[in-house]
Amino acid sequence: MMIRSCVLFCLVAIVVVVVVVVDGQNVVMTSSGAAIAVNGSGNGLIISSIANNAGDREQSEFNAFDSSIVSLSSFDDVSIDPANENLVFALTTEGRSVCSFVLDFGGNTAGGEATINTDDPVVNAVNCVGVFSVSPFCGVSAYGGTLMISGGTGGFTIYEYDPQTGLISDPPIFLNNLFPNIIGHPDVVMLNANLAALSTDFSGGSFRFGTQMATIDVSELTVSFGLDYRVENTLGFDLILPPTNFPLVNAMYRSGDDESSTIMYTANGPMQIQDLSSTVVTVLTARVPNGFSAVTVAVNQAKKIVVFGGVLASGGSQILFYDLSANPMDPTLVDSKQATGGGDTMAEIEQRITSIASGGDVVAFVTSTFPGIIQFLDLPIAGGSGGTSDSDASSSTGNTPTTGAPDDTASSDSSTIMGDSSENSSSSGSPRTTQISSSWWQAGRIIFGLPAMVLFY
Repeated sequence: MMIRSCVLFCLVAIVVVVVVVVDGQNVVMTSSGAAIAVNGSGNGLIISSIANNAGDREQSEFNAFDSSIVSLSSFDDVSIDPANENLVFALTTEGRSVCSFVLDFGGNTAGGEATINTDDPVVNAVNCVGVFSVSPFCGVSAYGGTLMISGGTGGFTIYEYDPQTGLISDPPIFLNNLFPNIIGHPDVVMLNANLAALSTDFSGGSFRFGTQMATIDVSELTVSFGLDYRVENTLGFDLILPPTNFPLVNAMYRSGDDESSTIMYTANGPMQIQDLSSTVVTVLTARVPNGFSAVTVAVNQAKKIVVFGGVLASGGSQILFYDLSANPMDPTLVDSKQATGGGDTMAEIEQRITSIASGGDVVAFVTSTFPGIIQFLDLPIAGGSGGTSDSDASSSTGNTPTTGAPDDTASSDSSTIMGDSSENSSSSGSPRTTQISSSWWQAGRIIFGLPAMVLFY
């Protein structure tokens, strides 16, 4: 009996070690093409910027900050304020806190846009605030003075910050708010200072997972829920990587001059498109590789391109490039590449993509296979037929590029319209019978085969 107890204890101890090393792998980009990534593990902010006039890139890690936040250098998710791209906000799930930073790339910052020259970037820490809910999955997003943490099953938290300096005000205006019929919010994207798209696990309605739109009124201290957009063939808890890579990710594209013409692209297995002025939902099916499950998405507004990153059932990851210039609700696939890096150690290795971003003329992505390394692909030429299939993939460490494309694609050449059924509204559908607490704990059992208490709490 003593021997069996010892063996059981040792096995549990080994599993706990495996759980600890799981970190968030996420990347964002400025419109000029600077990439900022986080991957936990005490690496702080990982920044890839242009190093010389030839356009070569140099990657740097910044983890020696002011003494007031020196202990908070392990970040899992990151956000750039689109209204002032010199402001960066990094979430630490270990510390259950969020920190703000000011980036100086040595260029012009007129109008809030970070313009890069060849000087080394400088990172200045502003402040950190917390504590708030982050379990079991969480994300952060900032826009124009409003900072939102999705909060997982504990509910969302909202802070205000100075849109010029990045100083976050404490306490938050909302702390750990969870609305009825909501199990949790694993991620969030701010569309502006008053509107958020919350990735959501619903406890009622037609389909369990989707995106809940939320309007924030800071002056009245209210948050109200609007339309929600469900995903019919959701991944559920497949392909999850705690604590900040839940494969229900959104990206926005403004098809006109005002925010009323905003299109939302969703990666959650299917590649879904929503016109936020209606309840119409479109699912992309054109020339999608067989066995492709989208887990991340990014929009390059200036180049009119949406990029989906996904995992292949046969192994490895694929990146799909869609041209939005003709019709953002029915985009054209112009290129498809395997997520394989260059260099002797990275060439031809199948990678597991976790996050993607786009700015300037490139796409940046990070993978769990090579944590802490930002890799790049050139954007195809929008409007072209077949794109630039020979454009190179590289990492910011100067590795030799490699390319790849799928051999097997689905036969459909058009998008499928699901329609504007009332099933997409929050008031529709019969209630689900799933218990609020059990579903997110089950995720831990799926990954590691042990009670989720060990993983999340």
